[in-house]
Amino acid sequence: MPDPFESPLFLIARTKENLSELDAACNALFDGDCSASVVDIDPKTGNKTFKLKFTRKIPGRIRHIAATALSDLRHALDQASVASVKAITKEEPDLLYFPFAANPNDLVGRLRKSFPDEIHPTFLWCTPYPTGEGYKGGNDLLAQFSKASGPNKHQITCKIGGHISTFRSDSFRAIGTVSEIRIPPAWDIDENELVIGTTTPWGYIEYNFQMSFYVALAEAGQLTGQPASPALHTLLDTVENIVTALRTDTKCITGK
Repeated sequence: MPDPFESPLFLIARTKENLSELDAACNALFDGDCSASVVDIDPKTGNKTFKLKFTRKIPGRIRHIAATALSDLRHALDQASVASVKAITKEEPDLLYFPFAANPNDLVGRLRKSFPDEIHPTFLWCTPYPTGEGYKGGNDLLAQFSKASGPNKHQITCKIGGHISTFRSDSFRAIGTVSEIRIPPAWDIDENELVIGTTTPWGYIEYNFQMSFYVALAEAGQLTGQPASPALHTLLDTVENIVTALRTDTKCITGK
């Protein structure tokens, strides 16, 4: 007899394989000398923008892995939910999704509306809602994951890029008229650079920064800014535990 949970387990297995490739790329991105100081001159005004340009770009393949991981792990939860309901009720459920919720009471309401009573304890164990005052439990990363697509999921694919984790300015000096200073500088993911400041044509910026970085998710709803590799691995483990629990408990309920 075919395993009704074969599809979500397949998605989890493929995600594991792909994240190994993502890990290697993230580890190599900031290894050794990977940046250069750049001064861009505006051809119209002559104003100078001082930047720290990173010479290594994250391959599109790695961005695709991150976006696919978020999508496939979400599908795995939805597919496991449907597989459980079908196995227990012996009926094809209406449009059904994994019951992400706002709080414990919201979760109970969703379960009573769409899921057979026998499987309620498994979903209650998942606590798929944010932590909050007035109740125990919750999983903030799982709750953020429920909104990982963001408002533009039909327009923008999840991105990944550098993010400053620690910053220290050992020295900084601006000469001449400065129109803009960004300390600490913000990472421009699209341009793969840090903009430090802008001066008039006769200005100059001298600096010595100590920084460390990690590769972060971007355009990923509430997961934006999270370290890509750790966040995705934690989500993978969480989703696998939930799917395994649903599969095990469904088998106990149905005796198959």
